[in-house]
Order: sequence, then C-alpha cells, then structure tokens
Amino acid sequence: MTQPTYENAYSANAAENYERYFVPAIGRPVVEVRSAPQPLRLPAPEDFLWQSVYSTPMAAAFTQVDENRRAALTQDFAERCAPFVEEGFLAGEVTALAKG
Repeated sequence: MTQPTYENAYSANAAENYERYFVPAIGRPVVEVRSAPQPLRLPAPEDFLWQSVYSTPMAAAFTQVDENRRAALTQDFAERCAPFVEEGFLAGEVTALAKG
C-alpha cells in the first residue's frame, strides 16, 4: 500500500484519499449524526439585554446613557420579546447536532 503524503492526503480529492489511505490503517470509525430540536432557555428579557450589552465593546457607550433612556430601551426590548417569554424567561428551540 502506498503511504500517504501531504500532497495526496490533503489534495482536492481528500475524501477519496481518506478512504484510500487512512481508513484501511485506522478502520472505519462509526459515527452517527442526527439533529433534534432542543429547548433553549435564556434569562428574562431585561436581564438578557444587559448581560448581552455588557459582554460586548458596546458596554462603554451604554455606561454614558442616562437612566431614563436605559429604562425606555429595557421596556421596549421586553415588550418586543413578550411573544417569546415563558414563565419569565426567554424561551425557544434550537436545532442541535448530536454525534454518537
């Protein structure tokens, strides 16, 4: 059997080379991939907004916003998120890939 080299193992036809050179050497790994919806639960809109803001470079700018404007922004965000709130938390689903 020809030994793999950098050129033939990582060329444009790498999948073919993988099958040809590496699978016989290591055996075919058993991999099962599936996707499934998973629940996603985030903090309440008010908390989520400010946790998100303060974890970014925008935080410096928002420290200069007066309390009334900050409260208005918080209220507006909470109202827009209302359809996604369950038991006080932002909730939804994401599709996650699982490998086994």
